[in-house]
Amino acid sequence: MRKRYHAPATPYQRLLANPRTPNTVRQEMEAVYVTQDPVQLLSDIRQVQARLVEIADQPVTEATRAAGAPTLEQFLASLRTAW
Repeated sequence: MRKRYHAPATPYQRLLANPRTPNTVRQEMEAVYVTQDPVQLLSDIRQVQARLVEIADQPVTEATRAAGAPTLEQFLASLRTAW
């Protein structure tokens, strides 16, 4: 048995390589691709992660809990029947 794999490629590269991809989609994707800045994207991801950490570190009070949201104990108890 001999397995053959495709060459490694990003989803963007696979989309462009697919002959079924319409030219309008190719042009739109190329326009988006050239505007992307990997360094800026990484910076944005890290800022959002930092904000998530800030939110997670805040204590939950009655004022911040959503109305009708279950407590942690209720949520964990409901997992038995969720599946």
